[in-house]
Amino acid sequence: MKNNLIFFGAIIYSLNYSLVFSQDSLPVPMKENSIYYEEVVNVDSLLKQNDLFSRAKLWVAQNYVTTANYNPIQLEDKDNGIIIIRISFGFTSSFFIHEYHVTVHCIGKIQVKDGRYRYTFSDFTYSEYSPTNKIVGTKGQAYSCDNMIIQSYSSNAKKLYLSYLTLIDNKMQVIITSLKTSLNEPPGDDF
Repeated sequence: MKNNLIFFGAIIYSLNYSLVFSQDSLPVPMKENSIYYEEVVNVDSLLKQNDLFSRAKLWVAQNYVTTANYNPIQLEDKDNGIIIIRISFGFTSSFFIHEYHVTVHCIGKIQVKDGRYRYTFSDFTYSEYSPTNKIVGTKGQAYSCDNMIIQSYSSNAKKLYLSYLTLIDNKMQVIITSLKTSLNEPPGDDF
């Protein structure tokens, strides 16, 4: 009898765990309980791998600043048509009387082939700072966004973390739309 109770308890726990991390209940796409954006996009068949590679590099240059200390391109492999970038964006969210400044970082991978490309955005981390709530976050300390997902289900601040996830998705949709616009343009005149 005791073994049956333990067995049923384990089943209920595993069902609850899988429901907690249900894709349908979160505003962001997920893979293996982490935020994950990926799509294969077919473009004009006249766009060759080198054309798409050049367009992807141009998109990075137009949207992410390279400085003496930082280059958004982490890997550039023209022969295999792969660019890996590290991007970041920020937003501000309010919860009760507090304001939170959040910076999100992720890794983007753009793979190009003749007439198609695939983008993947994964490995999301964040840091948060609140000038009004001294117990939340320290400037620069990064956390996995997997923690944000867990907090959106189990903490007293569910609404705050769900708003973070919604804002992340909004920003990612803008980034993805920008990438698609740059890479999906049909080949035109040389001018």
